[in-house]
Amino acid sequence: MNEITRNALVSIAREMVAKKQTGSLLLSVRHDHARRSAIIAIDNGKIISLSYGVKRGMAALPLLQAIDTCSCKFNEMVLGRPIIDLLETNALLDAIQSSQLVIPQSIKPSSEFTSGSGFNQIKAIEILEQQLTLIIGPVASMILDDALEELGEITNINQFKKLVKFVANDALEGQERTKFPMDVLNKVIK
Repeated sequence: MNEITRNALVSIAREMVAKKQTGSLLLSVRHDHARRSAIIAIDNGKIISLSYGVKRGMAALPLLQAIDTCSCKFNEMVLGRPIIDLLETNALLDAIQSSQLVIPQSIKPSSEFTSGSGFNQIKAIEILEQQLTLIIGPVASMILDDALEELGEITNINQFKKLVKFVANDALEGQERTKFPMDVLNKVIK
């Protein structure tokens, strides 16, 4: 896949919207020396879902606005559940294209969260998503989103261990299912 600019990405999305297409734009973005997955889901010409890593909806917008270049691939499936609080499609595309839009503080993604125990939930979940993406690709963010919805907020290492095991059982098979939790926990606890 070739790298495209954020403006080219928005042009592709606008064309899909104009043609009332259904599907998902799967993005691979270089971020802090690693690749992050992002998805723009479109149903019948309307953006119904945004994701960037573990951020969903409007919380993903500032991260999408920060993209300089990315790889982009179209998938005919709508990957992601509809999100109610999104801007209207054209306003959303304008916002992605512009790096000037100010997002209210209440929905800005936090760069870091550390609970009193010293456990950094955001960093741990990012590591989990990176490792899962290496094995199963961009759909990892959706599987992780579903797992987080099922298990609730992760605030300590024991809850995180349950999340890792849950994701492994849900998404992996064979030796990967057993090896994956140990690999992830070794990276998080190091």
